[in-house]
Order: sequence, then structure tokens, then C-alpha cells
Amino acid sequence: MRSICRCLRRYILATINFETARDLSTHSLLIPTHPARLCVPIRLKSDTAVAAAMGRHFARGAGLATVASAEVALVVSELASNLVRHAGSGGTVELWLEADWLVIRAQDRGPGMHHPEQLFAGRQGRPGPLPGESLGEGGPAIQRLTDAVHVHNREGGGLEVVARKRRQALPRKDRW
Repeated sequence: MRSICRCLRRYILATINFETARDLSTHSLLIPTHPARLCVPIRLKSDTAVAAAMGRHFARGAGLATVASAEVALVVSELASNLVRHAGSGGTVELWLEADWLVIRAQDRGPGMHHPEQLFAGRQGRPGPLPGESLGEGGPAIQRLTDAVHVHNREGGGLEVVARKRRQALPRKDRW
């Protein structure tokens, strides 16, 4: 995993502007400090794809099946794109292992939300979000693809979303 992170880091440094490259070269955020933890800074739209790929790889390394790993990649992509779209200064997406859970946390330095629970409202069958009512379908998708999710405003500003996905699928009960 460390070699993949190094390759991705080199690719990112080669394809982004100098200011961001200088910021990244002074921090080792893309190289996990512990094999069970990953932190990806999100500043540009292109960071979303990198974070999703790294999230998928991290999930596979944590023992999740292919489909579950793809779901983790989608959750990471949604969270990262929201950081770029709604929090002007970006933020971070972190993944780590906690007992039987893979935890995904997105934090930003934006203004936060008056009603963070609106993140999960979705369009509710309407053709598009009404002003002030919904942010779209990303929040509901995160809810569907994870086992638990919590959102709250951070002290000092910003929003934090913590999603959890069970590492070992529970056996399905017989429905007959």
C-alpha cells in the first residue's frame, strides 16, 4: 500500500499547480503513518478521483469484498466532491480501521450548515432540490452505502461527516 501511495503522491505532485505541490511536499498526508489509517487532503476537483481510488484500495486491503470496496470508493468520492463544491477551502478525507468497522471521516474548514441533517434529505422524488431544502442525492447515497453515518458542525467552524462500514458482512437471516 505504501508504494501505491508514493506513486499516487508523485502523480499528484506532477499534475497539480506549484503552490499545492509545495504544500503537499512538506506534508506526508498521502503516505499513511500507520497501515490502518489514510488521510487525503482535498483541495481540487481532481483530488476527488485520487481519494476515491485510494479509498477503494484501502477498503480492499482491509478485507472488504469488491462490491463493498466500490461502495467505499463512491462514499469517499461523494464526500470529497462535497468538500470541493461546498467548502471553499477544501478539507480532508480520512479512513481508518476500528474493530470490525472501516471508518470514513470528511472534515472541512467551511462555514458549516444551519441544519446538518439536511445533508441526508435528498430530493425525495422531486426533479431537483428546492432552494434551501436539499443538497442533492449525495447524502442519501452515503446513508444507503454505509452502515452508520453522523454529521455535525465542528467547534470553530466547518462540518464533519463520519460514516462507518462494517468490515465483515453479517450473515443474512433466512427470509422464508
